[in-house]
Amino acid sequence: MQKRYLKISIVCFTIAVIAYLFMGCASIPGRIEVIVPSFKVIFCPPGDRYLPKPYVGLSAKHKHGGGYTIFVFGEIEDGKITTNFEYLGHELMHILNWEDDRIAIPDRRK
Repeated sequence: MQKRYLKISIVCFTIAVIAYLFMGCASIPGRIEVIVPSFKVIFCPPGDRYLPKPYVGLSAKHKHGGGYTIFVFGEIEDGKITTNFEYLGHELMHILNWEDDRIAIPDRRK
């Protein structure tokens, strides 16, 4: 399991370096703080009614009372719940965008 996470980290770091060097990504001028009032993450098994096919992750904004919910597929690995980092991060980016429009919409990224 440790080797898997190490490989994923190396791949993500490599992609970030390539994006920075070759795609002209600019760094932010300083710290940007986005405060999310409340959100919860619900890990769903395959076929769950809150996460219909073809979705592997879904964000929901609550109209009354504020707050957000992320529904994402979960797996059991070595007795612990885990999920794909890309799915969880993608849905979190939606929530951050809803709170602050300076944050990019993840569906429109290149």
